[in-house]
Amino acid sequence: MMLSYENRPAMGQNASTTPDVLPISASTPSSSKTMNRTSADKSQSASNHSHIWLVTGPAGCGKSTVAQSIANALKLPFIEGDEFHPPANVEKMSKGIPLTDADRWDWLTTLREEALRQLVDS
Repeated sequence: MMLSYENRPAMGQNASTTPDVLPISASTPSSSKTMNRTSADKSQSASNHSHIWLVTGPAGCGKSTVAQSIANALKLPFIEGDEFHPPANVEKMSKGIPLTDADRWDWLTTLREEALRQLVDS
């Protein structure tokens, strides 16, 4: 299901009236930009994006590769979630210690703030 920042279901509302699968089209406005945290061209203006696409899955399944390909094809901003983990989370993961919900809370809040910033900036 695709959620729109500007047109999201109300809390508790059944969102099943929206199709779970929407077609992907590479025909986006030419004024769009691709945003990668490491290689951003901020001189280009972007169209008004009002959707956040999330690519999820288990570790090592290719989420970043798929997400970057979608972002490039559709000329959309791309946020690499792993780049936003605090050092304590990175250290835990490097030792093979699973993150708890408490560990993820600030990380998810940071990702939300970055996603909203991307929507406002584009």
